[in-house]
Amino acid sequence: MWNRKLSGIVSVLVALAAAALSWAVWPGMPEQMPIHWGPHGTPDGFAPKAIGLSLMPVMALVMSLGLRLVAFRESEKTKALFGWTLAALAGFFFALHAMMIHAALTPGMALSLPAMFALIGVLLVVMAGLMTKTEPNRVMGYRMKATMNDPTVWNLVHRFAFKTITISSLAMSRASPSKASRRWFCAWCCSSRARWHRWPTPRCCRARAAERRSGSSSRARPAFSLCPRSALPSSR
Repeated sequence: MWNRKLSGIVSVLVALAAAALSWAVWPGMPEQMPIHWGPHGTPDGFAPKAIGLSLMPVMALVMSLGLRLVAFRESEKTKALFGWTLAALAGFFFALHAMMIHAALTPGMALSLPAMFALIGVLLVVMAGLMTKTEPNRVMGYRMKATMNDPTVWNLVHRFAFKTITISSLAMSRASPSKASRRWFCAWCCSSRARWHRWPTPRCCRARAAERRSGSSSRARPAFSLCPRSALPSSR
């Protein structure tokens, strides 16, 4: 059922499809195209189109075929399932490549964050589903002492992980950044109950905290602010 050679053929075809897509859109691509986007979907990193259009096809081919060497000591079933996991990863790179091209050809070059969250969720669910079919091995799955020594525990752990990852992926796709969620996040991280010692806070939250320390609330809100002042908790 799990054909190892077929998974390799699928990986190569996906990488070639990504390369064909790059060749098709080459004439209309700007000389500098975005290859990285910030947390709001706006581009913050650019590269020549020769690099941007070849990055994902090369990664899909190298990772989906090169990583197969890691499982050379495993059983045929594990090799096949690992191969299909890498094929799913190649499909993820192809979809990401198409999203990057669409963003580069769109005015503003913004990346669709809801689509990105949904794409990551699909990849996680597919990989978790494949892990439920595996047996104890050294290349994929939750490799702990209890799971490696008992196939029954291995199966139970991965079935439970598949359920939790599926639920988490659905929640993640529903919780993609939006105007409302940014307001609630800003209000929460600015509250006196949340102390962010190790994680960065949005600039509007830092500005609000500075206002509290100085005792002044008349200073204008910075233009970068993610949320209006009405969404922030009162300084009283």
